[in-house]
Amino acid sequence: MILIKQHNSHQVAHLYEHLFCMAIDDFFYENKLFPYVDYGYTAKTIYGVFYFAIDLHTEKAKKLEGSIQRLKISLEKAALHAAIIQLGSEMECNLGVIGESTPNWKVVWEELLIIEGKPWRNIKDVDIIDPRTAKLVPGSIYILKNKTLLPVRKVNVTFALDKEFVDGHKDLLPLYHEIGEMMAENVRANLYRGVGFYSMGITRSPKNQALKLIHAFHISEAYPLKMSLVSESIEESLFGLYQFGAFQRLMTQLRNVSHSDPNKIFPGVNHIFEQTGLITGEKGWRRIATEDNCEMILSHMKVSIEADASSISLDIATTFKLDKQ
Repeated sequence: MILIKQHNSHQVAHLYEHLFCMAIDDFFYENKLFPYVDYGYTAKTIYGVFYFAIDLHTEKAKKLEGSIQRLKISLEKAALHAAIIQLGSEMECNLGVIGESTPNWKVVWEELLIIEGKPWRNIKDVDIIDPRTAKLVPGSIYILKNKTLLPVRKVNVTFALDKEFVDGHKDLLPLYHEIGEMMAENVRANLYRGVGFYSMGITRSPKNQALKLIHAFHISEAYPLKMSLVSESIEESLFGLYQFGAFQRLMTQLRNVSHSDPNKIFPGVNHIFEQTGLITGEKGWRRIATEDNCEMILSHMKVSIEADASSISLDIATTFKLDKQ
């Protein structure tokens, strides 16, 4: 599903983008569904045009498709504040709300309600849009406190697999990669809506590339960073995956990979090769994508959070109460 809204203020549309993405993640989380395994989306704002594309991977997610266009963003101050932090982290500028000493949230609500009230346009009904021709007006929602770029704090969340374990189970690297991708995406969703982090995407360490996934985040240095809250948020998001069966659903999807069915090409052969150095066929996924292998990998994984000179390490076996295998 690809949806579009257009507004004459890029600021309003951009803020609405962040709030709508939070609403999407909250909606699916309330239904015990998770990014990567159950759904995935792309969102972007271009000159006041908000573009939103979502893929629904599981039957449970597909049953909720009709609710997506009816979702309402949160207008609570906590959600608006988190979105402003995200925008500042993304733009590397210190942002504020009109009425600096006492932010004029009423104006914010009024502008957001205007775009909220506009109907979504499905891409199938769209002819051609040139966003650059739109007549934009400066939104009254946020302002630059300082026109110069401000430093951002870089935070890395690393999902690492024990090298000793890999030495005896190299054929499980593709499975580790998919498990790590799902965990990284769900950590993003939680830190995005709860802490105000802005995702810079997943990178990989040049050394032991196949053994680490590093999700890089930015947050403006204008806001305090409490590592304990970040750690708690990550633990909460990962335990939710385990508690509500997301790992089992991922295993089912991987066992059903079919490169002759365009709806089941997940993940791509070349993508897995680039990350692990292994070519994995359908027979391979059917063999390795088991719940026992999944738990074995999880029991040998660690998650570390690094920011400035601070770091925290989480042992997944302890978080999920797993026995080392």
